[in-house]
Formats: sequence, structure tokens, C-alpha cells
Amino acid sequence: ATLAIEDRRFWGHPGVDPIAILRALKQNLTSDERVSGASTLAMQVARLQHPGARGYLRKALEAATAWLATGRYGRDAVLRHYLRIVPYGHRIHGIAYAARRYLDKPVEDLSWAEIAFLAAIPQSPARMDPYAPAGRLRAIRRGRQILAQLGARGAISSVELAASTAEID
Repeated sequence: ATLAIEDRRFWGHPGVDPIAILRALKQNLTSDERVSGASTLAMQVARLQHPGARGYLRKALEAATAWLATGRYGRDAVLRHYLRIVPYGHRIHGIAYAARRYLDKPVEDLSWAEIAFLAAIPQSPARMDPYAPAGRLRAIRRGRQILAQLGARGAISSVELAASTAEID
């Protein structure tokens, strides 16, 4: 679910996604503001481990770190590390802790709807705060998008998609 929404080409790039970079450059050049950052999961890990001011030089450093980390540790290790450190708001880091705090269950017992709901939060933990009614609705909306992407990619069956979509409401 996280890959479906955060880094669709995760298994095919070396930690940096050249297609996403070109798309982001085009979007940002044709807009008055920064629309897209093209960060892969590996780049997000680099930023989370060493936070700093955002800018093009910083982005290049994150890209180099992501490329090196993916090459050295592999994609599985990068994904596992991301899922351990990603912020979910309220000083909650990692999907296992988020599952316990927000849903009161271990990550192994989550349904597809609950996985999609949690996967929605890291994009903007303050805006998708499950404890705030408006934030919860935003996370549910994004969770529905994640479920749709999982269904379109064949990661979940049409029956699972229908059940999960009904459950997330």
C-alpha cells in the first residue's frame, strides 16, 4: 500500500526515480510554486535520518544517499527501514506503532482498509490526523485512492477491493 501511493516504481529504480524527477521538473517549471518533489522512499529515508532545510542542493544529497543506500543494503532493507521510521503524527514513528496507537492492534492483524488508512497518513501527518475529524476524513479519502491503486495493479482482488472500500468508510 505504501509503495502504491509513495513510490510506484520502487522495485525498478536504483533509489532515485528519473521518470519522477523529469515529471517534477516539468510540473515545477510550469507552476508558480513547488508542486512535486519526486522523492522516492529511499530519498525520504535519507531526509528522515538527516533532516535539514529543503532546496535543490539538499535534494541532490538525498538522491545520492538514496542511490548509495539502495545499492548497499537493497530495496527490501530500505523498505523495512522506511516502515520503521516514517512519521504518523503525534510522535508516532513506524507502521507497527501507528497500528497499535491508532487501531489498537498489531500490524499483522490489519485489514486492507486499515493498511490503506495508515499508509495515507505519512504524506502529511498533521493534515491527516486520525484524532481530528477533518484529518480522519482526509486520511480515509486518500486511503480509498490507495485501495483503488492496489485494485488496479492486481495487488488485491476485486472482492477484496469492494470489501475494503466498504470497510474504510
